[in-house]
Amino acid sequence: MMLAAIALVALAAPQEPEFEMTTYWFALLKKGPSYGQGTREELMEMQAAHLSNFEKLHREGKLLFPAPLASNGEIRGIAVFDVKTKGDVMKCFESDPFITKKQMVIEAYQWYTGKGMIGKPEKFFDLEDAYLGILKRPNDAATFTPERMQEIQAGHMANISAMAEVGILALAGPLAEAGEMRGLFFFRKVEEETIRAWVAKDPAVAAKRLVMELHPMWIAKGVLPPKK
Repeated sequence: MMLAAIALVALAAPQEPEFEMTTYWFALLKKGPSYGQGTREELMEMQAAHLSNFEKLHREGKLLFPAPLASNGEIRGIAVFDVKTKGDVMKCFESDPFITKKQMVIEAYQWYTGKGMIGKPEKFFDLEDAYLGILKRPNDAATFTPERMQEIQAGHMANISAMAEVGILALAGPLAEAGEMRGLFFFRKVEEETIRAWVAKDPAVAAKRLVMELHPMWIAKGVLPPKK
């Protein structure tokens, strides 16, 4: 199953896989220093221009999809781009008033996943519920012998594959920069407790090598591959 194979490379160092991989740019849209400032009318005008810019970028083939988060945390949304460089990502926001007026700020990371796995939605803003899992390496991550690390990694891979096989995990892949953020999980709409229970079984999580931030979000129907 191709999805299971894709899941198996999540969080691993980029390498030559048995199937074709590709890279996209994953952008976090975070609250900026001026977030929420302005009248209701001004904010509505900015929102309209923000969405119009996304639609334009999607028509041009640069933006694969955006996804607003359902909570009111620091991260307000995400977007995945099919462009060459981080500079290209930033250019995509040059006319976005939320960025120019510092309502939000952008962080962009190169992301590896399976080529052709992200679908093209028929209606850009016809949304469905989903979850984003951001896997991070904690500052106090535990260390182990090389032999134990191999065991943890094998169990980590097996758990990711199992989540894909049962259908709760739709997309996965590692981030190229080995910083705090290590990889991404895109989960279909299931009970949050189900996702957390599956992730808790991951030996890398149990061993405190990784932690997961789970964010409810809305994503365009058709972006996530169909459940097998």
